[in-house]
Order: sequence, then C-alpha cells, then structure tokens
Amino acid sequence: MSLFDFPRIHLWGTQEVNAGTGNNNSASPGAELTVTSDTARVRANTRGMTDEQFRRWMMSLDQSSLLRAQWNYFGNFSFRFCDVRVGSVQFGPDRLVTDKRQEPLIGAQVYLHNAILIDTNPEGYHTSQVFCEALEVRSRGALAGTGVFLSRKPTRATTRWLNWYRNVSYHGLFGLPPAGADGQLSSGGAGGASASFQCGILVKHGDLEPVPHQGAHADVVRHRLLACEESKAATALVKALRRPDAKGLLFRYNLYLCYPHISDTELARQYFATNIPKMNPSFGLVLGTLSPWYEDEPATITLGRYLKPTAPFTNPYRPDKPYYLSPCVAVVDPNNKRVSLDAANCLPEDGPEGHKFSLGEVTLGIRKATAAGEDPAANTSAIIPIGTLRDDRETYLQQGGIYDVSYEQLTSEQQAWLNDDAHELVLRTSFGGVLLSETEYMVESDCTCNYLDELPAGKTWDDKEVRDELANQPSPALRGEVDLHIRRRGKKPTGSTPIQVEQWKTTPTGFAEQYGVYRYPILLGTETVVLNGATGKLRLRPSEGAGMRMFRLVPPGLWPQHIDPATLAVLQFQEFFVDVRILPYDDYSHLTPEQLTGERIYEEVFRYYYLILPAMSEYLDLKDPAIWQTPTAARYVMRMTDPQLWDYYNYMPRTRDLSKYRRELLWRFCCQVLKEHGVSSKMCDRLPSREEGEHVAH
Repeated sequence: MSLFDFPRIHLWGTQEVNAGTGNNNSASPGAELTVTSDTARVRANTRGMTDEQFRRWMMSLDQSSLLRAQWNYFGNFSFRFCDVRVGSVQFGPDRLVTDKRQEPLIGAQVYLHNAILIDTNPEGYHTSQVFCEALEVRSRGALAGTGVFLSRKPTRATTRWLNWYRNVSYHGLFGLPPAGADGQLSSGGAGGASASFQCGILVKHGDLEPVPHQGAHADVVRHRLLACEESKAATALVKALRRPDAKGLLFRYNLYLCYPHISDTELARQYFATNIPKMNPSFGLVLGTLSPWYEDEPATITLGRYLKPTAPFTNPYRPDKPYYLSPCVAVVDPNNKRVSLDAANCLPEDGPEGHKFSLGEVTLGIRKATAAGEDPAANTSAIIPIGTLRDDRETYLQQGGIYDVSYEQLTSEQQAWLNDDAHELVLRTSFGGVLLSETEYMVESDCTCNYLDELPAGKTWDDKEVRDELANQPSPALRGEVDLHIRRRGKKPTGSTPIQVEQWKTTPTGFAEQYGVYRYPILLGTETVVLNGATGKLRLRPSEGAGMRMFRLVPPGLWPQHIDPATLAVLQFQEFFVDVRILPYDDYSHLTPEQLTGERIYEEVFRYYYLILPAMSEYLDLKDPAIWQTPTAARYVMRMTDPQLWDYYNYMPRTRDLSKYRRELLWRFCCQVLKEHGVSSKMCDRLPSREEGEHVAH
C-alpha cells in the first residue's frame, strides 16, 4: 500500500524554488513568450547580438511588458524547505494525533539537504525533477541520540500530475491574480498550479540500531533512525521498518501556491536597468507525508486505482475556461474496510491562504464501469455513495491530503463491487457532478524523466555497441530503457497486457522570430509493448534527432485512445507518459590540439550557460580565459562534469543538458591544459582512444 500504510507522518510549511528561467520560452500550455534558446541544439538564440547585447536584451521587457528571460534569470535552481514541521501523525484510519503533548514528534523540523529542482524540458511543464542529498528530521523528544535523523540519499523525485487549476483565484494567463506579483505584471505563472513529487529513502535494518562503538563506524551514525520510548510515532515507524520486506521511507510532498514576489516590471526597472543580477525565487507552500516503503513498490509513484478527470468544473472567476481536478490514486483495504485516496494535489483552493474552494459535497462512490474505449462522462450508471470527503483546509493539512473512507455501511453485495473489475470508483461533487472516474488500468514508470545522446549518422538504437554503452550508464535515467508497472483496478494482473506507446515530439514549442506563436506536440509514430504480469520494460528509441520526446502509454480501454495535439498540451498531466530529452550530436573529430583553445571551448560549451543560465558563473567565471592559466579550473571542471556524479547535487551543469560529445570536447581541452602544466589525471585515461581526425562513435 506504500503511501497509505501506517504510521503516516504529515508535515507542512513553506518552501522556496529558485529555478533559472532563461531557457523557459513558454508561459503555459499554448502560450509562448520570447524564444530565447534552442532546446534541441542547446544553443542561445542570439539573433546576431554580442554577449553583452544579448544579456541586456534578456533583462529587458518585451512587447507585452514581460521579461524576455522570464521571472528569475539569475536563479541557481536551489530548492529548500523554509519552515516545514511535522504537524500530525496517523496510526490508523481513525487515529489522528495533532497534540505535541501526546506525541513529541509533532513540531519536529524537517529539511532537505542540498536540493535542486530542474526541468528535463525547459520549454515544458511536466518534467521537473528534484535531486537531494538527504532528508533531515530534528526532534529531541522523539528521536534518540542527538535527536536528529539524517537520511541516506533519497531517490530522484519527478513531477506527478501537474495541476494547472489548483487555485481558482490565480486564474490569469500567468497563473497570478490580475494585479500580478506586486501590483505589476509577472511571468511567474505557477501561483495557481501545483504538483506532487515522491521519492524513496533507503533505511537499512542496521540503521535502526545504535552504533555499537565509534571508530570505523562513526561515519554511518548520521543515518541512524532511533526512537525515544516517549514517541509512539517514531517507535511505530521503527517497528514497521524492521519488517523483512521493508526498504525504508516513502516521502510524497506537494508544492502549491508558489510564485515570485517581485514583478517583471520591478526587476527590469529597479535592478536590471542598473545591471544588478537580482535573484527572484518563488515562495509557496508544501504538504508532505512520510510512510514506510516496502519491497515491490516504486519509489516515485504510488500505484493503485487511478481516477482520471472526467469533466471540468466551473471557475466563477473565469467561467469561460474549463478547469479540471488532477488525478487521484486510491487503494482498497479489505481488512479495515476502507478506501484510501491520495487527493493531496487534487481538490482546488481559493485565495492566497490556501482555503478550499467549495465544490459542494465531495463524495467517493462506485458504479458500473464505463465500457472500454468509451467516454466516462457519458456513463449514466447509478452511483452508490461510499462516503464523503471533508473538504476543508484543516482536514487537508492534518491528513496530508489523504482521505480514508469507510465502506462498512455498504451491503455485502455492494462491498463485493470493490473487488469486481466490472465496477469503477468515481469522485462526485454536488456542484460539478462526476469530476473523476477510474480507468481500468494504471500504467506508470518509476523513471519518467530521461536523457539520451543523439546518435551519429549510420548508428541505430538497436546496435549492440550502443545498447552496451547505455546499459553501463551510471544512472537509470541515462540507459534508454525504463521499467513499467501496471495495475488493473488496483491489483497486479497475471496475464499479458498490450500497451500502445505513442511517440510525440514536444520541442521546440515556439518560433524564435514569431512572438506568441506556439507549436503543439507532433505525433511521430506508435508501437505496442506487451507487459507480462505486473511489470515490464520500455526501450526508448526516439526518432527525428535531438529535442524532447514524450512516450504516451495507452493501456486497453483508456479514454481517449487517441488525443489531439492541443488537448495533449493542456491535459498531459492526466495521461500516463515517459519523457526523454535527446541531447544533440556534434562532430568535433576534425579539431586539432592547436584548434582546441579556451575561446573554442567557450563558444561550443560555456557560452550557452553564460547567456542563458548566468548563475552557472557563480562557481566559475565561464568567460574569463585567465582561468586556464593554472590547472585548478581544468581539474574542477572535469570533476564536476563527471557522469558518475549525474545523480548528485553537485553535478555540473545543473541543467543536465551537456551532451557527451561536448563533454568529450571539454575534457580533451582540460587534459591538454593539465598536460601543459605538467599535471597528470587518471580522468584523462577515460577519454575514448582516437586517431587524429577519427570520430569515435558513442
């Protein structure tokens, strides 16, 4: 049951996202701003300007009085919890504790260590990912020893179910009230949106025991999760993690009401006009839940019964635009006769305080299933109510957005429907009718954001040398093959299930010379993958060169089986999909050592980051040729761009968009610099062997 297991530790507070926005291009699905960069080629669209002219142009306002670089040109991609604390603990569906006098874990401070939030697709909206080095919980009353639990490295978390319609009063073009961030216009368009992220945190059984002695074992003491007897919550969590099948902790957190507090207008006039590199992070709210993590459960997604938007609801602030709930996942617990529903990202709010927008009475129900391939909005079968969801801010926070609905009151026949594939769950509101209905299948990957390098001419994704190289990549996100997990009405299927896989081209999204013109996704082709049992593999074989590809997963009976590009752009959040970014191929084999200069490296590699993501220069002045006069910069660059660090906070570039071809060029130059200074490095031995003028295929 993963997220729905007990104990559940709920936390909430504030968060800060300091994303760099120079390469974002788009404002929202269908809305294009100034196209500043070519995502496919990873190049700045300078339009012939010098570096200084381009930087000034990026920091100026366009014809719509919005910044060309958007709301945070100098952002460094850091992500942090500002004031997040444990607010409640659940020991069972009806055992919720909120009083610190009863549970000392309540009030514990929670932090993310060295976290960054970046996009796989800077022009898209559903591909953000969080890299983090540790989760820290501080509670002297609940945790033994130092009163601190500093976890092992969490798995990468990726966007789940971006909800553009979460806050109805933040409804303008850019997701802000009409007055903007501070009375002026802002391109920071996430105020009305929200998204969930989830990661797994390994806790070894030895981590639940005190360190027997210091010395050689002192370095692992930080990972110990030790409970004080006074804390029933910490004790229950440790007990759950002692199970033979326990892997550790799941951490699902939801980010919402997040937007910058300085407008584009003020940034341009008060800071950029005098060349002040002002950061403008966005601030928002976070709601999270920690629960036990067991074997056979993915890290980044909770599997169960998938409830997908059926119909929109009416926003009174903007009645001409359809608004949707985000999907939900539910599980049925027959032992306790409960249906648990994760609605942390679903039910909308109204206003800056996050109070719930009233949809009337919200009811979880069950009805005869919609016929395969048909629109569930046309299903007129009678709905049997299971129970209501208390839709208010206090309940939402205290329960972590998770609702446990009893079905004890149903007749034995009705209870049996919850285990009958011929029936589906629905979420109905008295103001909007059925807004969510269950799909027969849920199919997801634990690796939704991926990266590949474009192949040279004559190479294919099926070549043995290509497949062997991919298999040896240090991160699953780089291997060109992802796992798939499938459930049918929340249960693991035992037979074969065909999945139709559509490949969509999703970049570039706009035209560099045509402001405001948006390009919708393009369907490139389809294939069928057959899953045997509950898991399977999908090989990512993108076509048409560099750029972004989305693989839409279509299980049997899903509505709609086929989707038009404009609808997909807006409602991708409700689909099952896997994204991959293909970094461009460049042939540098003709460059001689004499041609391999600092100026050439700047032009081919560093210039993009200097112009588009200037925060990169905080660590190294990318434009200063003097940095190569000593071996220090060369050794630093090679160490930070090492693919072995790809999954870690300190990998460079943070944007993960340095192709292996440009990395090889960069390393060749760095090794040349080191040799000139009489310095040897074993990292230089990792460069592919090559003859003069010969390109080594990767």
